[in-house]
Amino acid sequence: MLVRLRTASGATLCGDGGRLRLRRGCRLDQWEVSPRFWDVSDPRSAHTEYQACVRLRLAGGSPHRDLVARNGTLGLQRLLAVNSSRSCWVLGFRQPPSRSLLCAGCQQSYAIGDAGAEPIVHVWLLASKTYGHLVDRMLATLAAAGDASHVHIRWADDMRDASQGQWDFARTVFGFNMRKLLVLHEAHLESLRHLPSSATAPVPAVVLLDLDVVLFGGWADVLRSCVV
Repeated sequence: MLVRLRTASGATLCGDGGRLRLRRGCRLDQWEVSPRFWDVSDPRSAHTEYQACVRLRLAGGSPHRDLVARNGTLGLQRLLAVNSSRSCWVLGFRQPPSRSLLCAGCQQSYAIGDAGAEPIVHVWLLASKTYGHLVDRMLATLAAAGDASHVHIRWADDMRDASQGQWDFARTVFGFNMRKLLVLHEAHLESLRHLPSSATAPVPAVVLLDLDVVLFGGWADVLRSCVV
């Protein structure tokens, strides 16, 4: 994957001439992102797992040089000549505030099956307008199965054009994952409100489902046998 490193003012980190500069236009302005391994040559490290960071190699440069931090400054240097920790970078993206991730006041709840049955399974769904037909199909599947459940739907703005074959990592994937985490957090907090007053009473199960899951009668008992 190739990325450009750009400041908020629009200047791009360039490597023309083997030197780092911030410019608005240059020839070598793309960086190859690749995973890093633990330095197995270090006697203190006996594992070969991926590190929680990446290597940034200047694309198109010859010889290949990596972005490194040394003595408080940035530079270009061949990876084998530097300590791994100086060329290990964590990439992040500006995230929208929580209030813009989910639609406030747009949540919906439905009771499926025998509303008085115990225990109840709480089903949580994350959806957007484009995927409304999948929500309808999921509700129909739950109704046909007949297992007692409460369905909680949290709506958000469309996150991805379903007709496209790839994700926009900077604007879509991370925002989508944040939405999922918010729904999981809400589901956990909501589950605490439904804890039984008796220690011997069955505990309701909580599950976050994808919209394309197909369920059949008896699914709730199977779920509870796995998670409760």
